[in-house]
Amino acid sequence: MLFPGPTMKISNNSLREQYMKKLEDILGNYLYAQLAFEESLYKEVEDQLSLLDESKFADVKKLLHLVQDVLETQFSRLNDSIERISKGALQDTDAKHLDDLRLLNGLNIKIRRKTVSEMLRNDYTALNLAAMGNILLHTAALAAEAKEVADVALEHLTNLTPFISQMNELVPKVVARELSQDFPKVRRAVGAVAARNARRAWKTQKK
Repeated sequence: MLFPGPTMKISNNSLREQYMKKLEDILGNYLYAQLAFEESLYKEVEDQLSLLDESKFADVKKLLHLVQDVLETQFSRLNDSIERISKGALQDTDAKHLDDLRLLNGLNIKIRRKTVSEMLRNDYTALNLAAMGNILLHTAALAAEAKEVADVALEHLTNLTPFISQMNELVPKVVARELSQDFPKVRRAVGAVAARNARRAWKTQKK
């Protein structure tokens, strides 16, 4: 009678370690993507601020300065989270991956724009993408039991959502302002009407 030779049993702890390692790798990918995107958005906003005419668009410039300040703080904290997960130092391949993401995001964000309202439209879209990225990051961090990263992502999401709401209100007013400059018969008041109508549309829910 043949008896089976000794077999190597994988303990539950070992399986859990492998499982958590895979989750941490996924979490790291979300962190890299979010950091690269927010850095690229920061640079785009910086370029926009240098071009804006404050005498005509002081309200836009004020909002973008606030967005810039928040993004600067956020990508600094995201970088800290990456260093913690990578045990204090980025590998060469990780650093190259991050550089590639920065380049790609920079190209995607720099959409051709002719007016300030179109610029804000692009910023509005980019901020929504940044917010969704934080939702993905927060969820992955919860799954990986990385509480610090989950808290950072949730805080960053909370920081960005007011800007999205403010741009939703500001864009119609800027459009009306631009049109009134080219077409004197256009009343700037239509901007406030459009903003109110848009606000009502967002609140309307089909039953």
